[in-house]
Amino acid sequence: MTEIELSLRQKTLLLFLDSRKAINPVRVQKGMFLFAMKTPELWLPREGRYDFEPRDYGAYSSAIRSDLNTLTEKDYIYTVQMLQGESWNWWMLTDKGFELLARFGDDIDHRAIEYLQRLRKFVDGLSFTQLLSAVYKEYPEYAVNSVFRGTGSGSK
Repeated sequence: MTEIELSLRQKTLLLFLDSRKAINPVRVQKGMFLFAMKTPELWLPREGRYDFEPRDYGAYSSAIRSDLNTLTEKDYIYTVQMLQGESWNWWMLTDKGFELLARFGDDIDHRAIEYLQRLRKFVDGLSFTQLLSAVYKEYPEYAVNSVFRGTGSGSK
């Protein structure tokens, strides 16, 4: 079977998802946003990062949603509905996704990979309110369209 060629962005997204724990779209968006904003250029070139705009829950990248769909179609990740009545799905790596990660080798600087792992623990370790408040406080320009009313959020 021929392996799909992944973009550097898709590889960083898979590395961020590298966990046996499901993650929701808000945490994916915030983790990848922080990664894009804080990772030194030396660790990861521009093409490995997503671009963001202010939306209902702060920084949002439609390219992440597109890449999640592509990675799902290719069976590297799958969706899980975690809570009854929740309007969004959560993502987890498949066995095929974990196998693919093991083959990335030197595609991404080890410091960027370690930072992605720390960011994943960070976003997983905060409540929804704490996460949005922390990101809004540091990047208030991305909170201007937010419907969330936590600390540092924009007024809509």
